[in-house]
Amino acid sequence: MKTSHLLEAERAIAFVKKTFSDELIKNLDLTPVSSPIAIIDGTGVNDDLNGVEKPVRFSIKSIDTQKAVIVQSLAKWKRLRLKELQIEPGKGILTDMR
Repeated sequence: MKTSHLLEAERAIAFVKKTFSDELIKNLDLTPVSSPIAIIDGTGVNDDLNGVEKPVRFSIKSIDTQKAVIVQSLAKWKRLRLKELQIEPGKGILTDMR
């Protein structure tokens, strides 16, 4: 595939993602929020999925005693964030898990 076709496809994907997100936000009364890529291990926020997969763990240079893990699912995190932000029933948040 030519570079120009790849760039065109990437622009189209970005347009669809932005349009879809904008419409969800508008029609469902959502607030866009940033989501974490990694969290401190052992906080209970990361879902263990089915218990078979092993999360990706890594050290953080400035925190010798704790490790971080790549977020597997944002389900628990979103519930906590809804509470922290005091989002009313009937409203919600939208995040882009990368």
